[in-house]
Amino acid sequence: MIVLDTETTGLDSKSESIIELAMLSVLVDTVTGLPVGPVTIMNRLKTRANRFRRKSPKSRALTTAW
Repeated sequence: MIVLDTETTGLDSKSESIIELAMLSVLVDTVTGLPVGPVTIMNRLKTRANRFRRKSPKSRALTTAW
């Protein structure tokens, strides 16, 4: 499963823009619906040159029951 989060400068898509993207990826057990395995996080910030740069990629093992 992938969870996508965006941060924008406002709500009007014609005049505002996305400034940060974050995604969280985790495997989900199809029987229980619970996450299993490592959680991978990707986070990017938009730079002044209109490019996204890496903020702090992380990979974590799931240690807490949901």
